[in-house]
Amino acid sequence: MKLKEDIHRMLARLGFYTWVLVLFWTCCIVTSLLWNLHVQNENILEMAQASARLTYENDVLYRRWAARQGGVYVKVSEDTPPNPYLKVPDRDVTTTSGLSLTLVNPAYMVRLVHEGETGGTLGHITSLRPLRPENGPDAWETAALQAFERGDKETISMEQTSNGKCLRFMRPIFAEQACLKCHAVQGYKEGDIRGGISISVPMGLMHTIGMSANGQLALAHIVLWMIGLMGIVLPRRSLRRQILAREEAEDSLVKINTELEQRVADQVAEVRKANETLEQRVAERTSEIKSANKELNDSRRAALNLMDDAVMARQQAEQAAAMLVQQANELRSSNEDLARFNSAAVDRELRMVELKKQVNELCLKAGLPPEYKMEFD
Repeated sequence: MKLKEDIHRMLARLGFYTWVLVLFWTCCIVTSLLWNLHVQNENILEMAQASARLTYENDVLYRRWAARQGGVYVKVSEDTPPNPYLKVPDRDVTTTSGLSLTLVNPAYMVRLVHEGETGGTLGHITSLRPLRPENGPDAWETAALQAFERGDKETISMEQTSNGKCLRFMRPIFAEQACLKCHAVQGYKEGDIRGGISISVPMGLMHTIGMSANGQLALAHIVLWMIGLMGIVLPRRSLRRQILAREEAEDSLVKINTELEQRVADQVAEVRKANETLEQRVAERTSEIKSANKELNDSRRAALNLMDDAVMARQQAEQAAAMLVQQANELRSSNEDLARFNSAAVDRELRMVELKKQVNELCLKAGLPPEYKMEFD
């Protein structure tokens, strides 16, 4: 039971950590998406600002060129009528071929260029003291021109206009020697702030491009989130299967352990029963052995007694034998003495017989009768 509880707790922790990882991964993806969307919007804003500055630089460039040339003559048409506010000699001329030309000053040229544009980046030259009233500034441009009078170098902001949301950018125009041909009558001198060039960049197209890029970013993050989710969920499923397999193995082990314990218990019971039988047999055999031991001890004691008697009899026999040996030795010694005596006696007798024979022989030689009578002759 404790093992099952541990496995269930492990599964619960696995699920908890999985959800924590999913939540953490989701937060990371959302944070990354928001940050990338922010960076994308910043990039769009920087692109709009770069476009506005580039338009401004272009306007200044060709306006300065036109100013150095003293203006440019163009063919009079509905799109390029004579500028009624340009009060200079030879404003309108006719070529020898009869073509009517009019002098286009730089400000008029910039206005004509931008008035021909629709839906794109627009430029507007304006001033707090314009020669042409229609060139007068709107509220935003007025605030910017006043800021230039206070020393600001440029003004840029996002504004809502009749053309939708636009990035508005404005920098001052300084009076140059070529500008004084037309604007000296307004009291300007070289280096004065004569007005400014206002650039309006519609954000609609950029926002459309940005929305497409944002959609791609969102899709990429969703795909990345799903890949990460699979990287979390698949190992989690694998771990869960391993834990469940471990639980099944533990259940099988418990079952096998239970069966083994039952078998061990049965065998222990059999062994106990056999042990009791063996103890009974051992007790019987012990009783028999004790009885046989008793008989053996009695027989041993009897045998020991017999052995003691035999030892005593042997000792007595040995003593008797020793006495017999002693007597035999004494008898042998006596016999030897007797034999020596007999031998000496026989030798003496034989010597006596020899001597008698010699005496008898001497007697016979002397003619005398034998002195000794020899019975064995």
